[in-house]
Amino acid sequence: MNKTTIVVAAYDVNIFQRRITSACLGNITRYTNRDEYELIFVDQGKPDELNERFHKVDIDKHIKLPENLGSSAAMNVGAKAASLDTKYICFMHTDVFVSEGWLETLRSVLDIGPWKGVMPHQGADTREFVKKSMASETPFIRGNDDAGVIMMDKETFAKSGGWDERFKGVYMDVAFRRRLGIEYYPTAKCIITHLCGITFYGFDAKGQNDFYTNESPILDNPLEFDKKPNYLI
Repeated sequence: MNKTTIVVAAYDVNIFQRRITSACLGNITRYTNRDEYELIFVDQGKPDELNERFHKVDIDKHIKLPENLGSSAAMNVGAKAASLDTKYICFMHTDVFVSEGWLETLRSVLDIGPWKGVMPHQGADTREFVKKSMASETPFIRGNDDAGVIMMDKETFAKSGGWDERFKGVYMDVAFRRRLGIEYYPTAKCIITHLCGITFYGFDAKGQNDFYTNESPILDNPLEFDKKPNYLI
């Protein structure tokens, strides 16, 4: 079986974020078949005693960067470290929690379609929506979600040019999906929990505003980008 490389990049500025990251990595270990993936963790935090929190997590490659290069650059570093026999690359934020069977489900969606990339549905939804999504075999129009997890084959990632390293935080996901264009599709066959915004915890108001101020002008109308109806159930 061709393995999937899971890349998680973190810049943890306090103990709370470090614990969220540790929980995310442990969650992957718990709910993913060990024979089906390799886990690459790109750590931009300062080396200290908090790194010991990861000793119980089954990490294949723990890459410690000497400085904070930004989330996009860190994702690219992780992708370059993927094993040669990797077929799929899955990028995950540190505030994401998966459930049993998530990787197999995403991989099966990639295998059956003309699309090259896929995102799971995330966030709370009604029981009716979940029931419908699990039963349907037809496309379903729905607005896209923030990319807490996005997965694609290695060839698609290479052709995209990777993550746009001008984007270090807020719009990095939108910029990356723009590079992928119509080659990616969200799916509600797989549902994850994404604690959106937790990765900003610890940055003061100025730090958060700097992300928006610096990245917004690069994208023309970033909020308009994700309105195309390409949600696949």
